[in-house]
Amino acid sequence: MAGNPGLGAALAFMVACGLLAASHVSTPAAHGPRARSGGSKAHLGSWRVRPGALRARSASAPPSRFGLEAASSSSEAVQEGREAHGRFTVRVTVRNLNDEPVTVFGIGRSGPGLRLLSTRRPAPHSLGPERATSFDLKYRVTDCGAVPRGNWPIPVRLERNGAPEVAYPSMRMTAGNSTNTGTGPESWQSVLSNEICDIWQSH
Repeated sequence: MAGNPGLGAALAFMVACGLLAASHVSTPAAHGPRARSGGSKAHLGSWRVRPGALRARSASAPPSRFGLEAASSSSEAVQEGREAHGRFTVRVTVRNLNDEPVTVFGIGRSGPGLRLLSTRRPAPHSLGPERATSFDLKYRVTDCGAVPRGNWPIPVRLERNGAPEVAYPSMRMTAGNSTNTGTGPESWQSVLSNEICDIWQSH
């Protein structure tokens, strides 16, 4: 068979054709798993949209609700050298009106004519639904004419469902420290600052 060149060339051609055919047969098997893997990634990609949608829904949740009541208050005129100024302290009861528990970190703020001196209450404080706690807010009246006369909400700094939030509930009272009773309740800062300013005007 070594002396027949034609036969050797024919056998070499047949072997080459066999190898070429084998490579074509194995190609679909190699591509098949990759195609399925690509389809799986596309499916997981569709799930990645869902957390964003959930975050968007939670961002549109209604703000937290609280009921505020002035439990008690006191005022005093202070003379420091040649400067006289007035202070008042109001105890604010904060009631959780939400359907789930919240953690309250603090309340109160300074504003025109009013400087917040202190907030006495261990913080943070957890409140279940319809549960209440109290804060003592101490203010210095710096300018009687600048104190807001309209509604001036008290900010409540809290955390609900793991998200920080600041709520702005309103509190109104009469000169007798009774909240939302009597005729024509005023904003709390008007009632308390008027007591201080009346003391100044009488001296």
